[in-house]
Amino acid sequence: MYAEPKLESLPIELNILILFRVPDGDTLQSLVLASPGYHHAYLVVREELLKSLLKEQYTEFLDLAEALIAVRSKILHFTAQRERAIALPDSWRRRNETRELSKPLPRSIHEPDGLEEIIDLLHFHRMLNFFEDFLVHAPRPPWIQAAQWENELLPLRLSCCEKQRFLRALCRFQVLRNIFGDAEFRRDHDMKVWQIGETGRSIDGSSESSAGTIVKEAYKLFYGTMLPWEHDEMGSVFGYLISKIAAICGEVTDDLRQLMKRTPCDNFWDILPMEQRPPLGAIDCESDLIHFDRQFLGLAGLGPEFLYRILQMDQLSRRNMIIVNTRS
Repeated sequence: MYAEPKLESLPIELNILILFRVPDGDTLQSLVLASPGYHHAYLVVREELLKSLLKEQYTEFLDLAEALIAVRSKILHFTAQRERAIALPDSWRRRNETRELSKPLPRSIHEPDGLEEIIDLLHFHRMLNFFEDFLVHAPRPPWIQAAQWENELLPLRLSCCEKQRFLRALCRFQVLRNIFGDAEFRRDHDMKVWQIGETGRSIDGSSESSAGTIVKEAYKLFYGTMLPWEHDEMGSVFGYLISKIAAICGEVTDDLRQLMKRTPCDNFWDILPMEQRPPLGAIDCESDLIHFDRQFLGLAGLGPEFLYRILQMDQLSRRNMIIVNTRS
């Protein structure tokens, strides 16, 4: 008769104590999946355990309120849910006031609202951790020589305060995109909604003044509550996103151009098998690839989550996602 595995022989109370000592989500997942005993203990205290892990992960470098507004703003858009889209940034702006209230608000900007939001915040934290890539691939300032930047200054070494500012800027850039922008196209596919501030055109084809009103509201609700250097921090994030998008677009265009050189055909649909063809009506021939050179700002404007998502995709899915979002 086989002896019972040591992990399985521990009392559930001890398993729970061990789970609360786990330092990160990956370790927790491995432990829970490896042991039925730990899986049972996890189910008993899941919400409390994940909330504890969440606070531990965010406390050191980022105010949880910054991440919460990024997660909650995902389902909002200024043009469709104006009142809620105004209320959320306002609660974020007043977060220091509400933190001191003796009677908490019905939905606090400082605490997650249930298990689902806790899980969303843990996923968001995973994305923020991914962007530590910035330390290695930060774009070079124009006043620094390339050789010095590559050989002496990279990877960057950020202080705790600098890391906090970078993560805060990532969150705020995502909020800006969620509330005042959208990755969807108009019916005629000639404009992305997030471009509204640049083009002066509105989402539904209404007058330029309507678009201007939205832009003014964006500045009043969002930028108007920030200090000037916090604007600059968001600009640094934007520059980083542009550099990452430029590299991805370069990879896509190089692959497609090399494909055209190896074949006598002018149309991608005549060259590639069905499962490898670009999305219909997006890019048909080599001359269409010029769109990529015009869209770096636009693709970066889709926000950190868009970049994170496409970098997790396989090469073909990433190519198609980039192509769909650069149609003109």
